[in-house]
Amino acid sequence: QALGNLVGAALAQLPPEDEAVGPPYSLREREKGCLGAMGAGQWTGQYRTRPHALLDVRQFASVEDWVQGLPRGARRTLIKANSQNFCVFSRPIYGDKPAPHSSLAHFRCVVAHEVRLLADSPD
Repeated sequence: QALGNLVGAALAQLPPEDEAVGPPYSLREREKGCLGAMGAGQWTGQYRTRPHALLDVRQFASVEDWVQGLPRGARRTLIKANSQNFCVFSRPIYGDKPAPHSSLAHFRCVVAHEVRLLADSPD
């Protein structure tokens, strides 16, 4: 019972799923952060993270051509996202404001993605 009360109180304090949270960062702090594991620090060798790559799209005439070359699991993910009214939009990051992707929903998405990667990892 006591654990249930603690969990209930903690859940009641969570922000809405899509609300940006966290302290605001100045533009200088954001620029410095861009050198981190997903920024210049990755390709300068300062950080060891999973490899990322840019896609050379010159060989594709359409998005459908690109999709056809994806593994079956990736195609299934795209079909699922499309059936759920998936859309892409821009969320610019401004200094002295929380990053727009610093929401609970984004955190849950990243954690789910990492768990899938770790589950598929041979290590």
